[in-house]
Amino acid sequence: MKTVQDSPLLSKVSLFRSIGMVRQETVHTSTLAWLLDPRQPHGFGSKLCQAFVRAVHLEEEDDQAREIQQRIIDDQSEVTSVLAEYRLAQGCRIDVLIEGYDRDRQRWVVVVEAKIDADEQQGQLRKYDQALDRLVRAELAGAKVLRVFLSEDGRAGVSSARGSLWGRMSYKNIAKEFLAVYPELRSCEGHPFLRIYLAGLFEEVCGIACGGSMSEIMDRNEAGELERLLVMVK
Repeated sequence: MKTVQDSPLLSKVSLFRSIGMVRQETVHTSTLAWLLDPRQPHGFGSKLCQAFVRAVHLEEEDDQAREIQQRIIDDQSEVTSVLAEYRLAQGCRIDVLIEGYDRDRQRWVVVVEAKIDADEQQGQLRKYDQALDRLVRAELAGAKVLRVFLSEDGRAGVSSARGSLWGRMSYKNIAKEFLAVYPELRSCEGHPFLRIYLAGLFEEVCGIACGGSMSEIMDRNEAGELERLLVMVK
């Protein structure tokens, strides 16, 4: 079956290992930004960007953030820009910044602070909050902002005065949502790249062993976790 044959779990090639950049945070975020950007030649359009936003976990009381999330994943929402290492202010860079418009032409922004093998600096998210508030007032015409703290384990950010208004996400959340749309993208130019990206994400960040036969993969990994991943690839 094609679904099994081209599964990222069966790939022996990890994008990040092939370039010797297994745990380098900026390499992971720059690659993610490229995949999310509909202007790039991969042919995915906004599919992966919408999948990424769906992966954000928001607390029940974050009604405003939930509304922004729904506006972004709407089919008539438009992604206009995806930037890596965006400078918010002097000495203040955000890992990924995504801009776009919803169906009502309301501007929205997603900011992503990512961590691999690192903890938050003291007051880091609070500093970003202050810089974002100034940026929205000065340059982004009152855009609605969705804040995302991305980490290996999906932990909540703790250095923000805004508390739970920073949604949380794990790299495994990204992998699951990307797998959900993976079959739709098989005809796209960038599909082979997406396959080795996901294999690298599984292997190097999520701790899931890839490559070999399906029986070998089942032997090397926890069966329940694999089942939760594979059920999304139809």
